[in-house]
Amino acid sequence: MQQTDNGDENVESAQRQVSVDDRLVFPPIEQVDAQHVVQPEGARDNGSRVEQHSHHDHHDHHGERAMNYHYDHLRRRLNVVIVLMLVFDLVACIVFYRNELGLPGSIDTSAAANAANAAGAAGAADVPTASASPSDSIAGEKAGDDATQNVATASGVEAGSNTDFDNRTTVPNPHRDPIVVTLENLHTADMQAADGSAQLVTAGFTLSDADRRAVDEALATFSNAGYSVGMVLADLDTGAVLTSSGSVPKYSASSIKGPYVMSLAATGAIDLDAVAGRRDGVASAVHSDIEQAIQVSDNDAYGALYLRYGTTPMTSWLDGSGVQHNLTDHEYLDLSAIDLAIMWTKAYQYLFTDTVDAASSQPVKASADARAWLASNYRDSLSSTIHMALGDSAPMLSKAGWIAEAGYLAFNDGGIVLPDSQRSEYGGVAITERPSAYVLTMLTDAYGEYDLLTNLASTLGDVYHNSMQRQQ
Repeated sequence: MQQTDNGDENVESAQRQVSVDDRLVFPPIEQVDAQHVVQPEGARDNGSRVEQHSHHDHHDHHGERAMNYHYDHLRRRLNVVIVLMLVFDLVACIVFYRNELGLPGSIDTSAAANAANAAGAAGAADVPTASASPSDSIAGEKAGDDATQNVATASGVEAGSNTDFDNRTTVPNPHRDPIVVTLENLHTADMQAADGSAQLVTAGFTLSDADRRAVDEALATFSNAGYSVGMVLADLDTGAVLTSSGSVPKYSASSIKGPYVMSLAATGAIDLDAVAGRRDGVASAVHSDIEQAIQVSDNDAYGALYLRYGTTPMTSWLDGSGVQHNLTDHEYLDLSAIDLAIMWTKAYQYLFTDTVDAASSQPVKASADARAWLASNYRDSLSSTIHMALGDSAPMLSKAGWIAEAGYLAFNDGGIVLPDSQRSEYGGVAITERPSAYVLTMLTDAYGEYDLLTNLASTLGDVYHNSMQRQQ
C-alpha cells in the first residue's frame, strides 16, 4: 500500500516536471477537454474520463499543441499586418479625395515652395503705368503674407492638378469647382506672365498651332500700329486660361464700372430685389444710376453710386481672389487684364450659381428675376467691341471703357460670353444654373481702334470653340 502511494507520488512528480518543462516552451495551456482525451484500447468509460497516455502518445499530443500554437501565433501576426494595411489605405484614400475635391485641410506640398515665387510675382506685377496720374497710381505691393495665402489656393502646381512648366500648361482636376479652378489658373498665369512679356501663356488646355498663329497675328496688329494690349480668355466650364501680357497694369477707364456694380449686389450693399423693383425712393434712384452707368457709361451716375457706397463692397468682394492691384485709390484705377478677368469670373459666380459670396451681408442671394434684371443692363452696353464681334452669335454681358484726355489713352472691354444660353424676358441672358460661358478681357491704349479690338475678340471666340471647348 505504501509502495503504491510512492509510485503515485513519483508519477505526479514526473507530471509536474513535464508541466514545468512545457511552460518553458509553450504558454500555459488549460486542461484538455473531453474530445481530446486519449484512452488506450480496451479501457472502459465507467462514468469518469481518465486520461491514460503512453509515453509516445504524450509527446505526440504536445507536438500537436505546439504546432497549433505556432499556427495561432502566425495567424494573429498576419491579422495585425492586415489591419495596419487597411488603416494605411484608408488614410491614403482620405488624403487623396480631400485633395481631389479641394476640401479644407487638403494637403498642398508645393505651397511653401511657391510662396517666395508668389511674393516676387506680386511685386513684379504691382508696377504703376507711366500714363497714370498720381491719384490713380498703385499704392504699393501686396503684402508677402497675402501672396503666400493666395498661392496656397491658387497655385497651378497644387495637389490635384498637373503642370508642365515647359509648356506653361496646367491640367485642372475635373472633380473641383471650375470657377475655383479658373481663379487658380488666372493666378498661376499672372505669376508666369508677371514680367509683362507678350508671350502667350496657357493653363488647363493645349492651344492648337493654328489657333496660336491666329492669336499671334491678331496681337501683332496692335504692335504694328504702335499700340499695346493685354488680354485674357478663360473657360468657366473647365478653368482653361489663355493670356498675353495679362499682368501688365493699364488704366481702367470705365471698364471698372461693370464689376463695381456687380460688387454692390454680390455683397448685399444694395438690396437687389428692392432696386430691381424700385420699392422706394432710394431703390429707385439706385435703379436708374445702375442703368445709366452700365448701359451708356454715364460718369455722373457711376459717381453717385461710388459716393454712396465707396470702395468697401469692391474690396471685400475681391478679397482673397488674386487681384493684384489697389482698388481703393479712386473710382477709376490701374488694373491688369487678369484682374479684370477675375472680377468677371466672380460676376458669373454671383449671377449663375447658388454660391453666396463670403463677403455678402445677406444669407441668400437676390431672386433670379432680380439678377436677370441686373444682367440685362450689360447685354448691349455702349461701345462694347466684344458685343460687336460676338453678339450676333451668343448672349453676353460686357462693359467697355475708353478715354483720350488728361494724359490718359485707353480702349478696354471685358465681359462674359454665354454661347449656349437662352435670352431672358429682359433681352439679356436667362438666369439658369451654370450655363456654359467664357470670360474675355482686353486692355489696350488703342483708343478709337474698333477694328483691332473686334478682330481680337472674334479670334479669341474662335479659340474658345476650336481649342478650349473641344477639350472639355
